Amino acid sequence: MVTSDRVLRISSLISAAICSLYVSWVCYRYYDSIPRFRGLFKDLGVAIPWRTDFVLSVPQSVIIAIAVLLVFIIIIKEFFFVNKAAALGVTLIVYLIVAGFAAFVTDSIAAPFFRIIESLGT
Repeated sequence: MVTSDRVLRISSLISAAICSLYVSWVCYRYYDSIPRFRGLFKDLGVAIPWRTDFVLSVPQSVIIAIAVLLVFIIIIKEFFFVNKAAALGVTLIVYLIVAGFAAFVTDSIAAPFFRIIESLGT
């Protein structure tokens, strides 16, 4: 029993570290890419879908604040959750939310390019 508690505790810490790095990387990529795509779509003068407009309109300060908050939650829960299985669950939930948002952002940025490519083919 002691060994499984130790393994669970170590697994929780490692997953928290990996998830924190993932959250930081996703938010950095989003933060770094948005100004370029904002300028590109403005220069093209193409009508963009509402979700692309939403993704491009999020202020960079909000992206940083969300990244800091999520990393803080991931790390601080390791100190307050006695049940490490619950801590692992919270880490998984945060990871899935961030992965889903990353997919949403990627799809939102790619959608106008697909429209342009489709219009060239006709």
